[in-house]
Amino acid sequence: MPRHMQRMPLELGLQLNINRLISDGLVQPEKVTKPSDFSWLNDEGDVRATAQISADLTSTQVDNVRNGTMRIHASWIDQTIRLIGCTRHFGGLQWYAVCPVQHRCVSVLWSLPGRRFFAGRKSLGKQVAYVSQYHSPAARAQYMKDKLCDRIAGPEADEWDVPPKPKWMRWRTYERLSNRIEIHRSEAGPLPLLPRRFLLDGDVV
Repeated sequence: MPRHMQRMPLELGLQLNINRLISDGLVQPEKVTKPSDFSWLNDEGDVRATAQISADLTSTQVDNVRNGTMRIHASWIDQTIRLIGCTRHFGGLQWYAVCPVQHRCVSVLWSLPGRRFFAGRKSLGKQVAYVSQYHSPAARAQYMKDKLCDRIAGPEADEWDVPPKPKWMRWRTYERLSNRIEIHRSEAGPLPLLPRRFLLDGDVV
């Protein structure tokens, strides 16, 4: 049985994934990146919030660690996040953001509705939970299917039961994701409505 929703769904907030920012070129290792527009979209592809993101990852490496900074700037936020690049066993660096609350190295930062700063998931404590924690098994399968489709096709994922392979994605990755989509699709049921959205003035409706 799904649990009654008592905590704020984490997905109502805004997410910053350092690995995705690097792959999209908004943050570039060993370079200074000028402010670039970044938008957070809802499930329908509409803009939820916007900001400019810039970074400086040009510091000298010391003891297998390189430090950098990332700035998120808009009318509703002006925050600088420390970044750390750690040496991988097989070469190169793995970059993390440092949570400004708990000073942990994390790959993903969150900003909850009404908050004007980003922090790591664990610093939010028990005030939030993932939406999937409150779904029935069938709804959870539908939720996971939708997430995997979004990973392949983005906002246009609803056009297909299994989206076609993007040109940039490796066949091995696509086959792994599409197989998981088929499994979840066979178990999926309707998702409960979540009539809430991100607002910068602190309200959740």
